[in-house]
Amino acid sequence: MKNIFLKPLNFTFICFVFVSTSAIFPIENVFSEILSHFCLQYFLISLLFLIVYCFLKKWKAVVVALLLFISFSSILMPFYVSPDAKKNEKFEDITLLQFNINYRHEDVNKVVDWINDFHSKKYGATTEIPDIVLIEEATPEIAEKLNALSVHYPYKISEAEAGAYGMVLYSKIPIGHYERKYFSRFAGQYTIANMSTPNMKIPFVLVELHARSPGHIEKLNPRRFQLEEIANIISRLSCAGKILVGDLNTTPYSPYFKKLEKISGLRSFMRGHGVSGTWPNFLPFLCRIPLDHVLVSAPIEVLERNINPDLGSDHFPVTSRLRIYAK
Repeated sequence: MKNIFLKPLNFTFICFVFVSTSAIFPIENVFSEILSHFCLQYFLISLLFLIVYCFLKKWKAVVVALLLFISFSSILMPFYVSPDAKKNEKFEDITLLQFNINYRHEDVNKVVDWINDFHSKKYGATTEIPDIVLIEEATPEIAEKLNALSVHYPYKISEAEAGAYGMVLYSKIPIGHYERKYFSRFAGQYTIANMSTPNMKIPFVLVELHARSPGHIEKLNPRRFQLEEIANIISRLSCAGKILVGDLNTTPYSPYFKKLEKISGLRSFMRGHGVSGTWPNFLPFLCRIPLDHVLVSAPIEVLERNINPDLGSDHFPVTSRLRIYAK
């Protein structure tokens, strides 16, 4: 009876070792990219195998499971240790709400009501009212309904378009010069806006990007190029305070994401706040992966990162409270 149970267990474990190892040593291809997204899940599964094999006293399997557990612990650990920010006595906090609304969204008024209800403190995972609201996948029809946000957000960037890559940004903070630009190769656009904190006028640059989805090799190359080019663009910006926000269609475990951090000089808002997922909405909490990101430069400290309620998209809205220090 024990062997009947042990054989399928061992087979499952061997398959798990093969799949999960590709996340420990990721390479730049579609197969490895997709498998690298699930490091939190691999961590939990390796712990489960470790417990089971310890109970069964299968020590060789215990050693392998322990090595996997340690490997994924080392990958996840940096996201639970707060990084150092270049602090200063002069600073101001802002709150940013980002949401990939899904261009097929059937009840945009629900989203509008939820955002406006922040001001009456009815809903929300945070009591802070968003200063900036970024909505991606905004079609012209969605953007028209979002105009109701103007009651509380007098400043706006509207770059709505058909399909999945339009965007609108609403702000309580005045928006200075901004540009919506195409990448030099492949398809896709990004947005750069010069802004400053509302009271102390500490300058910062907000960069928005909805990266291409790398479902197959033809889409992997455009997404890789977008992440590399936006990293280079950000690295050349003279402003000390820099924020990159958007659905980057990758997770922080990906080699492409790590390269983005290295080249741009930014760090993920998940560092020090954990890796709770934002997509897809229909899966349980521990099965989701983090695709929606904020990355910040050293003069910016991430105080909070909150996953908000399901509002009918395949993504969850994310609220970030940021402390921007003067240079």
